[in-house]
Amino acid sequence: MKKKMITIDAKGLEQLSQLLHDTTTLAEQLQKKIDEISNLELEIAIQKTKNQVS
Repeated sequence: MKKKMITIDAKGLEQLSQLLHDTTTLAEQLQKKIDEISNLELEIAIQKTKNQVS
């Protein structure tokens, strides 16, 4: 298998860096939303348990 060389100029490197930053930011936002949903699911489960007990 032949190895391929990739050359990236300064602008391409800057764009790649920005893309990585944006992707990281989106991943962090997604994780926050997942955590919010998990917390809501937990609150719902607690409320259902309280309603069953009372």
